Amino acid sequence: AVRDGLTNLFNRRYLDETLERELARAKREGYPLSLVMIDIDNFKKINDTEGHLAGDLVLQRVANVVKRCGKAGATTGRFGGEEFIVAHAGTMGSAQALAEALRRQIEREVNVTVSVGVATASQCDREVRKMVARADAALYEAKRSGKNRVCLAA
Repeated sequence: AVRDGLTNLFNRRYLDETLERELARAKREGYPLSLVMIDIDNFKKINDTEGHLAGDLVLQRVANVVKRCGKAGATTGRFGGEEFIVAHAGTMGSAQALAEALRRQIEREVNVTVSVGVATASQCDREVRKMVARADAALYEAKRSGKNRVCLAA
């Protein structure tokens, strides 16, 4: 299966394979590739206080916003737990704008906040896992600095 059963977004295994191909194509064709990593703030609290069915509903609703707001042609998926990823063929600036739009739209529609990390492929990113690690570090910084914000990878 290539789809996550709950959200119907691409699953982690499919993302790992697809993102490698997308990074290779971006390098070959000379366009920038950015990753937008999204994590639902205080998700454990939702599960603990409102139950897992409520948590599942939040995941599905966030997934719908991610699916809809990811630009046409963007690869969107559930990276695991309450983490989602959007692979965006664009610069850090356009990925940051997309990340902010996602953050605002999720808060408006789902009534939860998210923290977001953004990384753009650099010449040293020969592997997606390094790009993901940079996006994840930016996401961690967004969480550490107060949540409900977008941070950019160094």
